[in-house]
Amino acid sequence: MKKIKVVFLFLVISLFVISCGCGLNFNDADVDKSEDENSMEDKTDISKDNDEISEKLDESNIPQMTEEEKKAVEEKERIAKEEEEKKIELERQEKLVSDREELEKSRVEKYGEFYVPLLPLDTEKTKNKIDVKALYATGFTACMAYDQSKIDEYAKYVKSLEANMRDGSSVLPEPSVNKWEKIIALAKSTEINSIVFDVKDDYGSVTYKSDVDIINQANERYKIADLKEVIEFLHDNGIYTIARIVTFKDKNFAEKFPDHCIQKKTGGVWYDPYNGNVAWVNPYDKYVWDYDLSVAKEVSLMGFDEINFDYIRFPDNAKHYNSIVNFGETNGKTKDEAISDFLAYTKSELEPYHVNISCDVFGIVTRTWEDYPDNIGQTWIKMADDVDYVCPMSYPSHYGPGWYGLDNPNANPYAVIRGSTSEALEKSAALENSAKTRPWIQGFSWAGIDYGPKMIRDQIIAAKELGVDEYLIWSASNYYNPRAYIPTNEEVEATYPEDLGDNDYAFRNPSEALKHYLAGMYYKRYSWVYLLTMVENRPESYDDFEHNIIESGEKYTDFDVYDYSIDENNKDIAYVELDYILDTGKKDEDGKNVIKSEKKVKWTLIKENGIWKLKTK
Repeated sequence: MKKIKVVFLFLVISLFVISCGCGLNFNDADVDKSEDENSMEDKTDISKDNDEISEKLDESNIPQMTEEEKKAVEEKERIAKEEEEKKIELERQEKLVSDREELEKSRVEKYGEFYVPLLPLDTEKTKNKIDVKALYATGFTACMAYDQSKIDEYAKYVKSLEANMRDGSSVLPEPSVNKWEKIIALAKSTEINSIVFDVKDDYGSVTYKSDVDIINQANERYKIADLKEVIEFLHDNGIYTIARIVTFKDKNFAEKFPDHCIQKKTGGVWYDPYNGNVAWVNPYDKYVWDYDLSVAKEVSLMGFDEINFDYIRFPDNAKHYNSIVNFGETNGKTKDEAISDFLAYTKSELEPYHVNISCDVFGIVTRTWEDYPDNIGQTWIKMADDVDYVCPMSYPSHYGPGWYGLDNPNANPYAVIRGSTSEALEKSAALENSAKTRPWIQGFSWAGIDYGPKMIRDQIIAAKELGVDEYLIWSASNYYNPRAYIPTNEEVEATYPEDLGDNDYAFRNPSEALKHYLAGMYYKRYSWVYLLTMVENRPESYDDFEHNIIESGEKYTDFDVYDYSIDENNKDIAYVELDYILDTGKKDEDGKNVIKSEKKVKWTLIKENGIWKLKTK
């Protein structure tokens, strides 16, 4: 009240002063002018004062909120904001669900009997990347009963074995468990961390209960009643899961759908006399592709971490059947192009399921080139860029005398795996984005040679020395000795990968690598040249690369390679001294060949992906 009186008094005085000023009158012109100016200034000041007074009067009439009232307003605003955000999120979720329903409808129309739904929208699944160390189990083993307490008891027994190996501690009594429980226990108590087991076996039989139309058409019985439950149990025990799918050797599907088999030119299904007289499905046939991928998609949906494609090839002994069989529409593509196309299609189709993809190849494919001489559709560089892992089946028992300089490769598992892994790494180094190498290791005895823990361990060490710390163990009987998967004290103390000095993974120093390159040019073994040329300096396609060399007409008619030196600042750069004579493939004015000859020149080599390759001449 007192404030209002003061303001009112101030207004009265101001009005009095204004009225007095307005009553004054001077005759002098300059004074009149000054009076006008002063009058304008006074009016401006009065206007400002009036505005300030009005603001004060307005402020004085607004009731001030208490802290509690302010908090209540803020809370109301917060709730309103949250409700708006929830509304927006609900609308977004509803749209996602609506879009997914429309997408699934279109997929049903697209895939028909092969239809498998995508992962649920709320599924949080990413590709799980680990250094896989896996044991193999058949569908018959994987369908056995399992008990967590028995598995844990066997795992304690295995741990006592390890302690005994380390310091001679006493070993616990071995408990009685079935094969499946033992395999799971080994994955909990040794370096084994993964299990690969059949979801579609060597006869083509799907081992689990399926919800997919085409799978149920082709399969009447199953072994594993609840595959999803099995996968969840393995995951709960920290085990990486791999689904093995036997792809194109499929007796079961062939019997149900003979039109999709390899046919005889004279009519009817061709039966393979070298593999139990069974029919093979046709690897060129997309109907077959979609069938195998329906299995892959469904088990991915159930939770598998990886899909492994085995028998991803044509029948072997091709020279005996090529002339009498009919593959139908091939579109002019070779066998290895058909397999490559299947893998590219597989990569695209499985991408939404967030699973790793691996494929098995014959062990000799680490060395052979362009599907020669076996003609089964497996060429390393055409397969390794569409999968995450290539798994050579480098079983020593599968090699004949002379391989890797051995009279009996089956008796020398370390040398076989070392040689095979070296070749695989060289092939993969030729690709910009290659799959990782993960060998199958022989876990079974053969031809009178007992593959005990040391023989198995030697294979694992051979790969580790070259930086490959992953493997799959094959034993069709599913019998596994725990001691094979416990590193010895000597192995634990060793350093991996092996220090190869100036050598690369192909066991060549820079001078030896250049000799191999020039020998490839001299003997027209252009695959050697391709592998020893930096990726950025040549076409990706080998066919284009070979064509370019032939078209150029260049021929190294003589060469001598001398010593090398390693760059002082980069151990992956080397300089090699050489003499050479090159027929350039060009003619001079007189029609004679243009010959280029140089002595004591230095060429630069780069170690790319672990392999010495020519960079500049």
